[in-house]
Amino acid sequence: MASTVPHRRATTSLTLMNRGLNDDPVVVVVKRHRDRAHFTHEVRWLTAAVHHPVARLEAVMAERLTLTTRFNPALTLADAATAPATALSLLAELALIVADLSVDGLTHGNLDVDHVLRDHRGRVFVVSPAPTAVPGADLVGLARCCRQVMETADAVSVERGDHPWGDRDRRRWHELCGVLATGDLGPQRVARHLNELSRTTAEPGPGRLRRRLRS
Repeated sequence: MASTVPHRRATTSLTLMNRGLNDDPVVVVVKRHRDRAHFTHEVRWLTAAVHHPVARLEAVMAERLTLTTRFNPALTLADAATAPATALSLLAELALIVADLSVDGLTHGNLDVDHVLRDHRGRVFVVSPAPTAVPGADLVGLARCCRQVMETADAVSVERGDHPWGDRDRRRWHELCGVLATGDLGPQRVARHLNELSRTTAEPGPGRLRRRLRS
């Protein structure tokens, strides 16, 4: 009879919620790795990305493969899924972050709607980088976030009986997801176009949107 070996998680995390000086929520995450190479990669990544909008590295206990990060969340990209303008603004900021990280040769590698947050001052930042990442992974992650936003909005619509996005906005969003999924655009161009779209009230239709994104 074949035996099974229980799967061991790559990391074990403890998340603590506190209050800061202005009564803003402060999240402290204590993460213990099982793989030293992954631990070393994350510590080096967070150290190299210290001037970027990422979770702050608070403490490192190398002998225990444990690190502590800290951040102040107010809203996640998942929370913003039912507010089209907010979601688009967050994605535009995310694209700028990806572009800036790429300039320094850094790849987050683990982007999804739960790892993109905004603090109470309106600043967007990312948490939980991947233990390993390959160049270009953040463009895939950006497309994934775009898709997840609409999937979340679709799920909410089932519960509420109506969709938070209008039909025309949904068509535009799916068009945008399709363009991002091709990976043809570099992060700087994605950031520029998304940032422009987030500031405009009269957005172009699907065909024009595709041409603009590829320009």
